Amino acid sequence: MRCVPRMLACRNRRLGRPLTAVELEDVAQETLVRILGKLDSYAGRSSLETWAYGFCYHELANYLRKRGRRLPLFPIEDDEPAVEEASQEEQNEGARALQFLQRLPEREAEVVHLRFVDGLGFGEIATVLGVSVSTAKTHCYRGLTKLRLMLVAKKEGSQ
Repeated sequence: MRCVPRMLACRNRRLGRPLTAVELEDVAQETLVRILGKLDSYAGRSSLETWAYGFCYHELANYLRKRGRRLPLFPIEDDEPAVEEASQEEQNEGARALQFLQRLPEREAEVVHLRFVDGLGFGEIATVLGVSVSTAKTHCYRGLTKLRLMLVAKKEGSQ
């Protein structure tokens, strides 16, 4: 379980460091207690680390929610080097994609984000969110359908 503080620190960094080191230690301790309390429910359908990541993700989100801080849909990536500068057009497209994603219901936006930004598979998404794989797929495909409709409407409106 040494991975829990590391996962929380990484997630905190990706979110733009909304928590201080002391708050992060508190969340790590609360997460470890929850994991130990639920250890008997671990079914082995995924790795223990993936299962623990789900707790980390939710405990951090709950802590931020309790403190009145909102979990952003797109995390801030400060530890990955930029390969090349994006053109102005690509930046505009990214901003539009973010606007469309924010219009989705919270769960659908979260699943689309985990799938296409974080690169998780449906099994991992299901574990992180505590839902079945088919539910994760349903949220993803509903979100993608709504995004497509928004893009078509935007395209037709701009012509």
